Amino acid sequence: MIRTSNFTKVIQSFILIGIAYALIPLQAVHAQGEVSVGATTVTRYMWRGIQFDDGINFQPYMMYTISNFEAGVSSSMSLTNDFNEINFWVAYSVNTSFINAKFYVTDFYYQNPGSDFFNFKSERIHGVEGDHYGEAHIIFTSDHSPFELLFSTAFRNDPDNSLYTEVSYSKLMANDIGSTLSLGAALNKSARWYYTEKAGIINVSYELSKRVQITPEYALPVSVKSILNPTGKAFYVILAVSI
Repeated sequence: MIRTSNFTKVIQSFILIGIAYALIPLQAVHAQGEVSVGATTVTRYMWRGIQFDDGINFQPYMMYTISNFEAGVSSSMSLTNDFNEINFWVAYSVNTSFINAKFYVTDFYYQNPGSDFFNFKSERIHGVEGDHYGEAHIIFTSDHSPFELLFSTAFRNDPDNSLYTEVSYSKLMANDIGSTLSLGAALNKSARWYYTEKAGIINVSYELSKRVQITPEYALPVSVKSILNPTGKAFYVILAVSI
């Protein structure tokens, strides 16, 4: 039997090695890049079955994409209190005729009173928790399947090196309504990220989405998601509107 700590290291190594390999330039990039911006408003901020803020959050983002490479910054700002999360990420896609893989590295920064954006200290290296938290994750999809598979590992300022996995099934229903059923689980103890004492299911969600026609030229993306966290014994329903 693999011990929990060794199992965590094996999964982390697999994810980080995969990301490192994907980020190696495979060929010269001559394509012109693309910049995109957008924003979503949600009735509460949920992430992988965990409630981060119970008020309305405004979530803007901007992103640069060139060939298979992507970099961006996003935020989730509460409209009812001082909560403000800022995320920086880079990603690289590897696509084949059978399966597609997208590798992400994300930095999470929480702009709380007393926080210091330039505090990049690591609890593991410096013995002091910094204000930035790191995660790497991989998403697998296929043009031949409605399923999506995600694996993630926290690697900075998380003593538990929290592991998470999620599988999703998407289907287009009548009247162009999209539906997504997701099942996510923490794979180890995660006191700081997923609030679990051991591995367990933390995210069972079902989402319905539709583009509501506002004008002949513009449709507004709207979605409603129900979320059950069996480990946390909590249930939520949220509305999201995007531009």
